[in-house]
Amino acid sequence: MKLTHGRNVSGDVTCVAWSYTGYIGCVGILSEFFVSDPGRAATYDLEAWTEDDIFLCGDLLPMHMELLWAVLQGREWEPEMADEFEPVAGRNEEDSWLVRFPDGLTAALAEFDDDRLNRARVDWAHTEEIAVDPAELAHVISGLQRLSKHARTTGKSVYIWGSL
Repeated sequence: MKLTHGRNVSGDVTCVAWSYTGYIGCVGILSEFFVSDPGRAATYDLEAWTEDDIFLCGDLLPMHMELLWAVLQGREWEPEMADEFEPVAGRNEEDSWLVRFPDGLTAALAEFDDDRLNRARVDWAHTEEIAVDPAELAHVISGLQRLSKHARTTGKSVYIWGSL
């Protein structure tokens, strides 16, 4: 099942479940990416952030972001890469997590040109953990690029919040 969610016109949070057509294989995981300064990140609540500061996408874990970071660096993923994704104190529980992107990942997503990001999207899509048609990740790369550019211009960071 592919799960995604977003805001409707009235600002309410909605969830939409799609068919069993693959896409990363993490059933029922909510993934919310947002831009924040470190002092405010721990208070993250979807309804308190503006649409400019968020990107909503289902089924992505911090490990998937580690894979993207490895692809963007042209290297193999290693378990130690998890250490580069800083957990936010007090917000990581058994069924949810909140971590900050490494500054290098944010910079790469903000600064790489479209050709380089498209090549990375294809390579990322072909990893064993993702294994989807690269076209399915176009909106993900676009959303992460938008947030990363916003974070760089405001001096903030990109975070991923997720829940089972």
